[in-house]
Amino acid sequence: MKYVVPKIFCALGTIAILAGIFLSELNITLGNMQKSILFSAIITAGLLFLACLVFKMKTTNRKFEISKNVEILSVILFAIVGITSLRIFNHCFTIWQRTGEIKESLNIRQLENMLPDYETYANKRIYDYTAQLDEAIRYRRMRITELADLGFDLSSSETLESQKTRKINKLTQVVYPHIYNTLKVKINDSITSFINAIESYSPYTIPKNITNIKKRTESWEEQLVGFSQYKMKGETAEIFRFVTTFGNVEDILTDYNDYFSSKRVPGYVAGLIFLLFMLFPYFFARRSDKLN
Repeated sequence: MKYVVPKIFCALGTIAILAGIFLSELNITLGNMQKSILFSAIITAGLLFLACLVFKMKTTNRKFEISKNVEILSVILFAIVGITSLRIFNHCFTIWQRTGEIKESLNIRQLENMLPDYETYANKRIYDYTAQLDEAIRYRRMRITELADLGFDLSSSETLESQKTRKINKLTQVVYPHIYNTLKVKINDSITSFINAIESYSPYTIPKNITNIKKRTESWEEQLVGFSQYKMKGETAEIFRFVTTFGNVEDILTDYNDYFSSKRVPGYVAGLIFLLFMLFPYFFARRSDKLN
């Protein structure tokens, strides 16, 4: 029971350093949980080992001069490893301070425009193609070659109007394939989920959410572009484009090299306090009289 209170402070400091390094590394790696756990555990275990070692060397009853040398060396190593680890530890404090900037740069609500923009594109494409066919039919006596270029079969018994309707129906099926409605529901549900996740904001989930959002968005864009790539014969249309921009969010999450930024001061102060907590058993331990 002799060192219970100092050991409690040591445990609190250890947990705080572990959590800080873990959250910082989680942001730096954009949600790589395994790497973050491993990295934070190794650093924290090393610091805890050194903290225990200096305590042990100070309280040892063995009359070995080497114990003092080991103690001094361990204190120096603890300081070097601890201060170096603060460069990463305080990154989570910086992220916390820049929460508003991250939300603004991410602009997650831009995804709500993806499907309306595609449907505007698809409807306009159907309208333009219909107008192109109507004009070709209207002036068919002067534009025989244009009818052929548009894929009309002039020798068929099927009327030009009937062929036009069939062509428009085909284009409609191209830009609105049978999977479109299912995809639309899936995208809308995912966007709602993403908006809720970003607006509630958690330093634990935000890195992985951003990675997932980017991957999902790229996949959706790819599918919509795929729908728009097929062109009817003689049709003049551009491929659908929807550009999402997530600003410099990834740079904010991954860049921890601005060591002297004013935003890092709270992290450095907190980190130093927690490192001192880890040394409380050493500070309050009495050196053995047998070593004197």
